[in-house]
Amino acid sequence: MNYWIFDNIIDKNIQDKLEKYFLNSYFCPWVYHPKTVEYNEWLKNISRFNLSKNLTDNIKDEPYFVNSIVSGEKVNNKDIGPTCAELILQFKQRADFPIGDIIRMKSNLTLQKDNGDRYNYIHIDEDTEHYSLIYYINDTDGNTVLCNNTDIVKEVEPKKGRILAFDGDVLHANRMPKNSKARCILNINMTKEVYNGN
Repeated sequence: MNYWIFDNIIDKNIQDKLEKYFLNSYFCPWVYHPKTVEYNEWLKNISRFNLSKNLTDNIKDEPYFVNSIVSGEKVNNKDIGPTCAELILQFKQRADFPIGDIIRMKSNLTLQKDNGDRYNYIHIDEDTEHYSLIYYINDTDGNTVLCNNTDIVKEVEPKKGRILAFDGDVLHANRMPKNSKARCILNINMTKEVYNGN
């Protein structure tokens, strides 16, 4: 399982601008999504990824909100899109991470909910070969869970300015924020080139 964590390689003014935009009710339009993955798709994923009962018994999927920024070559959010492009450029240059084209970029917002140690549906973002990047917009709780088909392998704590990058075939999910009012991330899927680490 390949994953990499990068802290504070994005300029502070970009971090602050993203947090202000996505967590200010005057700016950002959100679309309600009742499920992380459609239920029928989740049932297919259980057999497709041969998920163990150990993992599936701990699922409690919750609604969340989405702001679509880029889909393929289409920019859906022209207000914050240029700032997100700056973030990607800084990441690529400063992490020396050979990402290619954007497949999809969106912001996800989950609200406070005490679900104990449970997490949302385990999934991958795309079926094609890619990298997934999660940029954490605010300091919060609600870890990102990385797993294989039987166990949790790694949990990554949300921290403003942190980027979690991983191979697109890595199974993942998120926990809900219990102590914070909101958990906000950028979810970025990009075409993949070979990366050998730092």
